[in-house]
Amino acid sequence: MKFKFLKSTLVGLVISSTCFINMANAGLISISNAGFEDTVTSTWIPNVIQGWSISGGEAGTFNPAGTSGSGSYFGANDATPEGVNSAYSNGGDLVQALNVNLLSGMYDFSVMVGNRWDQGLPQHQAALYAGSVLIGASSGSPANGQWSEISFSVDVNQSTNGFGEALSIQLTNYGGGQVNWDDVSLNHTEVPEPATLAILSLGLLGLAARRFKKQS
Repeated sequence: MKFKFLKSTLVGLVISSTCFINMANAGLISISNAGFEDTVTSTWIPNVIQGWSISGGEAGTFNPAGTSGSGSYFGANDATPEGVNSAYSNGGDLVQALNVNLLSGMYDFSVMVGNRWDQGLPQHQAALYAGSVLIGASSGSPANGQWSEISFSVDVNQSTNGFGEALSIQLTNYGGGQVNWDDVSLNHTEVPEPATLAILSLGLLGLAARRFKKQS
């Protein structure tokens, strides 16, 4: 009887620890004007992207369907991945400082990049920074007239360079044509440090031992 009780208690300990890991805080990090819909335009507006700063060249808000609508830019109806607008860059960098710092856990970043029919897609990069430290970056390769997703994941702990620094997103066009951006997303899943899990396990084990002692 006592053995069965101890076995049940240990099983409960394992399940509790697993649940604790699975219930780690997870959620989208707020990005201002992530879909570039905050600026209303039926065509395009140069050097205006609400919530984002522009540096190094021209960039702005672009409504492909309002400008053409005949597939001149992005296939049928010139649709964008999210809403009706995208951000365009003719060499300018789009930067947004986020109101969060780099913490332990997994960061999942994604953004859609568009390649206009009438222009070749230049070299480009979507990047996540903590202060001045590059945390992660990638680029895309959509076919002409298409959109594709750029995504990357970064596992962060307290020894990661830039830990505790303010996060920012930078969308870069290295020149030679136009890059279009849309639907920016950043998710953070906070994973408990091993020391935290060890303390939790010891605490649960202590409670189990105390209860077992009372039963005996």
